Amino acid sequence: MIGYYVHHHGLGHRNRATQIARELTVPVVGFSSLGRPEGWPGEWVWLPEDTTEHPVDPTAHGVLHWAPLGHPGHRERLGLIAERLRSDVDLMVTDTSAEVTLLARLMGVPTVVLAMRGDRTDRTHRAAYDAATALIAPWSRETAEPYWPEAWTRKTTFTGAISRFDEPVAPAPRDAGPTGATPGMRDSDPSGGVPETPVPDPAGIVSALPDADPAGAAPALQGTGSSGVVPALQDGETSGVVPGERVLVVWGRGGTEVGDAQIDAARAATPGWAWTVRTPDAPSPDLWRELHEATVVVTHGGNNAVAELSAVQAHAVVVAQPRPHDEQEATAAALDRAGICVGLARWPEAHEWPGLLARALTLGGERWERWRHGDGAHRAARAMEELLSGGVR
Repeated sequence: MIGYYVHHHGLGHRNRATQIARELTVPVVGFSSLGRPEGWPGEWVWLPEDTTEHPVDPTAHGVLHWAPLGHPGHRERLGLIAERLRSDVDLMVTDTSAEVTLLARLMGVPTVVLAMRGDRTDRTHRAAYDAATALIAPWSRETAEPYWPEAWTRKTTFTGAISRFDEPVAPAPRDAGPTGATPGMRDSDPSGGVPETPVPDPAGIVSALPDADPAGAAPALQGTGSSGVVPALQDGETSGVVPGERVLVVWGRGGTEVGDAQIDAARAATPGWAWTVRTPDAPSPDLWRELHEATVVVTHGGNNAVAELSAVQAHAVVVAQPRPHDEQEATAAALDRAGICVGLARWPEAHEWPGLLARALTLGGERWERWRHGDGAHRAARAMEELLSGGVR
């Protein structure tokens, strides 16, 4: 039995977990404060929330990320996980929680951490990554984080991007487990929201985009060695754009600094381009089609959002949004450094957009093969099962 902890910030962690779980050929049980997603192939244990306005020593003097003292919800959620670690979970996957990773390891259960980009050298992340039996990185070895210690790299499976648009490598059918309401288990979203729909999902990236540090410097092209300023078009120079070119902006739930005013200014600065904006409040009726029809796609640097771009080999501009540990900035930097698409640290000034769109048209396409293999979820599932069969219980 594989246990799978799913973080509740946004929906991206849950989407990715579902893609991987559907490739498993062994039983899996999910743990999360989110509701059970449609298509989840096993049990789903709903965890009570542990948020509070006045937490007491939540970091244990800087040792942990979140473990508030005296919080009944926190004690209950870890207790529910511990019960299954004691009884029938043979391998614990976390996407992602340092505390759950360490809990499983302390109970003698092998752990797999879904790695995240950004600076993970803080005390808590180091403890979790060091203690993990294995790491799974949803990016390619070619675009790996340059700062990682060799000890992490040695135990990492680089799956490439994991996209809902990838063709599944169908595992053998198996019992999906109980679906009725039992203590600690729910099948519906406690917020009342509609569960995720399987591939192809018309809402697509919109519900997969979350993945959180305020950007400081001016917009920059990461990894280019330039000053970071997008050159303006000179007199008589054109962007190569003809009327009818389309920009598709896809934004998500994970928190954003970009509003209507910034997008309207970009639209006004790029005559000849038709801009379409898709958000959770205005989802796409057919995202797969719109991604293919767009001349350039503009989205944030969430891991799942970028994975969807890779699936359609889009010409793209990826703009990082503030996330802990500069996660999205690291993703945008890796993309730009590899010459896959335009990657920016923050939303650019309106006058920069003509040059950005022109540059985006020179990138994308087959360059995305540096980012994805097309079967990332299957590779992740196989890595988990190999570890499970390698002497665990």
